[in-house]
Amino acid sequence: MSAVDIAFAVVVGLSVFWGLWRGITRELIATISWVIIGVLVYRYAGPLGSLVPLSAPPVVRIALAGAVILVIGIFAAALAGRGLRSVVAASDLAGTDRMLGAVFGALRGALLSLLVTGLVVETGFAGARPWRASASGPALERVWQWISHDVAMHRGGVAMVNSKRN
Repeated sequence: MSAVDIAFAVVVGLSVFWGLWRGITRELIATISWVIIGVLVYRYAGPLGSLVPLSAPPVVRIALAGAVILVIGIFAAALAGRGLRSVVAASDLAGTDRMLGAVFGALRGALLSLLVTGLVVETGFAGARPWRASASGPALERVWQWISHDVAMHRGGVAMVNSKRN
C-alpha cells in the first residue's frame, strides 16, 4: 500500500467516521446549508456591500457583507441542525440516522478522492512515480476520465477531455 493509497483511505475513513458521529440529518442540513449560504453570498454580498457605512474600498465592504451573511447563515444552519437532531434523538431513528450518516460520509470521501484525482490528472501529476505506484490512483484516474468524457459529451464539447484520451 503506497502513500497515495493511505491518503485516500484516511480521507474516506475520516469522512465515514465524521458521518457516523454526526448522522445523516446533520450532514444533509450542513450540505444544503453550505449550498444555500454560497448562493446567498454570491447573490447579496455586492448589494449589501454598498450599504456598509465604511470609507473602505468596495472590495473590503463586499467581503465584509459576505462574511456577515456567512456567519448568520452558519448560525441559522446550526440552529436548524440542533432542532432536527433533537427530533431524531427523541425518536427511535438515532441508530439509523448514524448508519446513514456513515454511508453519506463514505460517498463524500469517495467524491473528495475523485476530486483530488481530477486535480492530479488535469495538472499533469498523474505520471508521477508515487501516483503510478498506488493501486487507487490509476483506478480513480479511469473513473475521472470516464466522468469527464461523459460530461464533455453531454455538454456538446470537449471540456476537460485531453486529446490523448479516447
